[in-house]
Parts: sequence; C-alpha cells; structure tokens
Amino acid sequence: MNQTGKFLSLFCISFFLTAFLDDFPEDENKILVLQNCVLCHSESLVSQQEMKREEWDTTLLWMENKHKLKFESKETRKKILDYLTSYFGPKKEAEYPFLMGRRPVNPLPF
Repeated sequence: MNQTGKFLSLFCISFFLTAFLDDFPEDENKILVLQNCVLCHSESLVSQQEMKREEWDTTLLWMENKHKLKFESKETRKKILDYLTSYFGPKKEAEYPFLMGRRPVNPLPF
C-alpha cells in the first residue's frame, strides 16, 4: 500500500473511532489513545481499568515488550499515559454512585 493509501486508511479509522466511541472524553490526545489502544482492545476494556499512573505505565511497557506495541515517539507515549491516567485512573469516592458504607441504617429490628 502506498503512502496515500496508508494515510487515507488511518484517517478513516481515526474518524470512525472519534465519532463513535463515547467512553473516551474529548481531549487533544484522545486520537492517540484510540489509534494505539482501541485497535486491539475494546473501548470498555480500556475505560474500565481505573489504574494508577504507575500501573498504566507498567501496562504500556509490558505491551511494548511482549506484544511489540510501537509508539511514534516518547512524547506520544507520554501523551497516551497522561490521557489514560487523567480519564481512566482510580475513581474518587464521590464518583461512585452509592457506596455500601454510606447506606442508611435499617431502623427496623430483624
């Protein structure tokens, strides 16, 4: 495939991914995450991980070493790591809809 064909294919895939994947918040780095993650993984697999930065970094390193994931540059890798950490890091307590520890006490005896 020539350069123009590769570019056109990448453009079409990028357009599809950005248009139809709602689990990924809009951000300047969203397209990088979609191009590097969602081609192999489902959007829900990526978006539900809730990993810390160190865990995302270790996961990316593992995929680079074991599955031959290649990033365009170190800067691209950093932008992807920043995006994953910002939007798919551990949730804060207030982001969970209802925690069992905050449920009302049953006033009726057993």
